[in-house]
Amino acid sequence: MAAQAALQRIVYERGHELGGNINAEHGSGRWQRDELQRYKSPVEIEVMRAIRRTLDPQGLINPGKML
Repeated sequence: MAAQAALQRIVYERGHELGGNINAEHGSGRWQRDELQRYKSPVEIEVMRAIRRTLDPQGLINPGKML
């Protein structure tokens, strides 16, 4: 598990350096929450949460996902 986390960090860091994003069209899951804090600004995270609240105010679609 530690090797997987280390590899994931390398991929995320390199992707970030190249202007990439750790998110995809399927959204951000539970395991990406900590990573989002590392790579996204507080404003970006709040925009994501606001979109989520607007589209799914009761949190019924993919519970636990950020967006």
